[in-house]
Amino acid sequence: MRIRSAIAALFAAVAPLGAQQPPDTLAVPDSANVVVIPDTLLGRSAGDTIPDSLRFYILPQIDGGPPAGFANGIWEFDRDDILVARGLSLGDLLIDVPGMIRLRGGDYGAPETVTAFGLGGGEIRVFWDGLEQVPLDGSVVDLASVGLGGVERVRVERHPAELRIEITSQRDFDARPSSLVEAGTGDFDTNFFRGTFIHPRALGGGLGFSLDRVDTNGASSAHEDGARTGGWLRYTRHLGDDVAFTGEVRRMRANVDASGYPARGERGDWMVRGLWRPASTLILQGFTGGSSLDGLELTGRLPVDRSRRQHGALADFAQGPIRASGAFRSFGGEPLPSISLDLSATVDPPLIGGATGSFSRESWDGEDATLTRVTAWTRSVAGISLFGSRESGQRGAILYPLPSEVPSDPDSTAKPEPAPTHRLTDRTATRFGGTLAWRGLGISAARLELETDSLPLLGLPMDRDGIVLPGIQRNGYEVTGQVPLSFALDGLSLNGIFTTWNQDARYLPKRTYQGAFVFHDTFLPTGNLELWGTLGVEGRYPMLVPIGDPALGLPPEGEAAEPATVPFSQSWYALIQVRILQLRIFISWENFTIRRNNQDFPGRSLPIFRAHYGIRWYLWN
Repeated sequence: MRIRSAIAALFAAVAPLGAQQPPDTLAVPDSANVVVIPDTLLGRSAGDTIPDSLRFYILPQIDGGPPAGFANGIWEFDRDDILVARGLSLGDLLIDVPGMIRLRGGDYGAPETVTAFGLGGGEIRVFWDGLEQVPLDGSVVDLASVGLGGVERVRVERHPAELRIEITSQRDFDARPSSLVEAGTGDFDTNFFRGTFIHPRALGGGLGFSLDRVDTNGASSAHEDGARTGGWLRYTRHLGDDVAFTGEVRRMRANVDASGYPARGERGDWMVRGLWRPASTLILQGFTGGSSLDGLELTGRLPVDRSRRQHGALADFAQGPIRASGAFRSFGGEPLPSISLDLSATVDPPLIGGATGSFSRESWDGEDATLTRVTAWTRSVAGISLFGSRESGQRGAILYPLPSEVPSDPDSTAKPEPAPTHRLTDRTATRFGGTLAWRGLGISAARLELETDSLPLLGLPMDRDGIVLPGIQRNGYEVTGQVPLSFALDGLSLNGIFTTWNQDARYLPKRTYQGAFVFHDTFLPTGNLELWGTLGVEGRYPMLVPIGDPALGLPPEGEAAEPATVPFSQSWYALIQVRILQLRIFISWENFTIRRNNQDFPGRSLPIFRAHYGIRWYLWN
């Protein structure tokens, strides 16, 4: 308590500033769709009439998917979680999901993705407001082309047969126009800026846009410069309380000066959608959109045409203990699946427990890939609950065609066989365990059993010349825990994540771990002083990566497929962030023990040490 009092006294001088602005934000419940600006902000008395021009709407939203939690393998990051992230990219945010592994081709600007359970091509999917971010430069989406500007929520469904990353754009959340400015600098001449502006009553509707940039001179001795620059723009028009139309555009350009990588490439996604709420428990959506990749200077498997169209319909239902969601998508162009269907239903009665069932189907040039999943859990009894899940089926992966092979006989008139455009991978997995919650203590553990017929490539520049590896059978355990340390300091806890397998495999190290002391507390009667602090370590054992013969999915004749191994990796990190009113000041350190051999791919060294610092500031315009 003495430490807490000292911290509060240190910042007591800022207390008089609280009279200049209401504490924090004006909370708006998600269940509300139309919001009226409070009379006090307009200088009106309670009896005056509020003009319709000063009202604004919130896009209707119902969460029809399974609830988040360790039992379901689902984690959510809301706006506040994103503002406390210790890194600058989507991959940096997702590393706090148990069992998640970042796969980085270098520093900022280089290709990157994330994986879990050894998932590869076709098994890692990204969605933004319902539009699937289809892979355009590999078999998975390059996360270097996905920014965090204008993002309200990130939902991660981490399953042994599929990893789903669902991104939701920021909605109007306050009666006043607002701006969020995030800016700073750091080692390796790293500079970053992310600015987001939201106006709930602009041009007869709602307007939002963001600018997002991070650039660096690179972490390696070769000074591989890199940058990501992009933006987001959305306009919303409401027709009453229950109907809305939105137009949305996102672009991100990645540049990197590194051998073997494209010098530059710019991804663009656009979407027009309509939302209708026919009842308080149901939301229907229809959309059309497209994705494109421009200026990518890379030969090999990438087709000349790098644009894809997409149309779809979504439905979300929630009433009492029942939730359901469905999505149908139709794709234009090859070699994407022609259609995909995703369905899920959840029953969660308050006294027994709950169950979730999901079904997905893709059509690949006459071949169907289906995946089913069932999860059930018990209600907590004496702080203990149990759960189990089973999933099996196939996912399809895009294989961009290689140039046709030249016949060995120059005089031959035989036409070369076309390269395949896709492959199907079969997976079966079982996961069961339990959770314990008691007086702030939380421990969750699960037994994992995994079987797959093959291990497809990511298709990104880091492993594009690798080979598809044979299937595996693995079993392991994962444990997460949070131990409160309030006896030492209010707001302090010890958090940990540990995953172990009986044997390693491609993108599946035998052990991964993360542990951190985490502090978070709010001070002053107004709540206008908030402090976060983290000191932790993350690491993994040596990891296999599929570097081998460049032939499509085949090792050299008479030789076994031997992937490369990247060494043990470990990084100690820290974060300090202070919020005074709406201004946040932060500093973050990564790998501050100066470990020199961290790499996710051979020859692609990660930062030896970096500190970056800056501000995050909400402004009411």
